[in-house]
Amino acid sequence: MQNSTSNLLGVDIIEKLGIYKYPMDTEHGLVNTPLPSMNIKSQMKLANRNITVADVLRRHPYICSDRLGLCTQAKATLLLKSGARPVFRPKRPVPYAALPDVERELDRLERNGAISKVNHSYWAAPIVVVK
Repeated sequence: MQNSTSNLLGVDIIEKLGIYKYPMDTEHGLVNTPLPSMNIKSQMKLANRNITVADVLRRHPYICSDRLGLCTQAKATLLLKSGARPVFRPKRPVPYAALPDVERELDRLERNGAISKVNHSYWAAPIVVVK
């Protein structure tokens, strides 16, 4: 991202790129300090063999597919305290310009069976939309 001060990087990547030494602005990330030219290749070394992102995607195409994944290794269980009372929180406002994208994503999740529409619920928590 050129000319952006809102890049999101994990600590591991920040350490590998060596950019901890640059001043940080608590609100906007890096403070207009030019970073050294970085040539990052989408390549990793694994068992003495170079594997590219293209190799991984060719071998495991489901990784970046639009379909939902399936967790077969664990089963989730929600445990409620005895006497727990239903809590309903109203939805959070979504910026008008983002509404079409949010609606498309909700429709996609519904088509894939991840969510379903309900007419009424005593329990509800708002989602946080992140792009």
